[in-house]
Amino acid sequence: SITIQSGAVLNLNTYNLTVASDVYISGQLSASSTEQITVGGSWYTYAGSTFTATNSTVTFSGSGNFEILTNNSNFYGVKFNNISSTWTLQSNIYVNKNMQISNGILDIGSGKIIDVADTLIINGGIIQSISNRMEIYTTNLNQTSGSIKTVTSGDVWMIGNGTYTVYSITVPNTNTIVLGHGLNPRPSPL
Repeated sequence: SITIQSGAVLNLNTYNLTVASDVYISGQLSASSTEQITVGGSWYTYAGSTFTATNSTVTFSGSGNFEILTNNSNFYGVKFNNISSTWTLQSNIYVNKNMQISNGILDIGSGKIIDVADTLIINGGIIQSISNRMEIYTTNLNQTSGSIKTVTSGDVWMIGNGTYTVYSITVPNTNTIVLGHGLNPRPSPL
């Protein structure tokens, strides 16, 4: 794991970073270009800390159950790719470019949202919510396989103004799927 303590700064300076397990940010982690950050565990960006994504991509690839706490720090690009993994959001997730889910489950937790400024790509993985309404803000959706679903209850809202290619969205019998443009204002901080 890596821990960036309060007051400390780790500037990647165009170097890639691979962390076999968890990332704990209490200070500052800064990408300056297109760095590749590979994480084998959970991601925790705590209150008062900073993650500067620039044009970097964070890839979650570990095997197991993990958490993602962004504390309103944005990712530029983010990928989820391990069929044996579940990543549970502990806060909203904001992505300045693309989010890709190739394998595994991204569980949005209770009352969390996904906000992707460009394209949400689902080509094998699952986005799920156990029992709450799921809100996904994205300009474009490119879903060639995988699933978007609420498990026991809850609606699925896909909100954006681009092109949606949908493979599978599932909700329980009494719930609804809403695909639309401008239904709600986009949440901050994008």
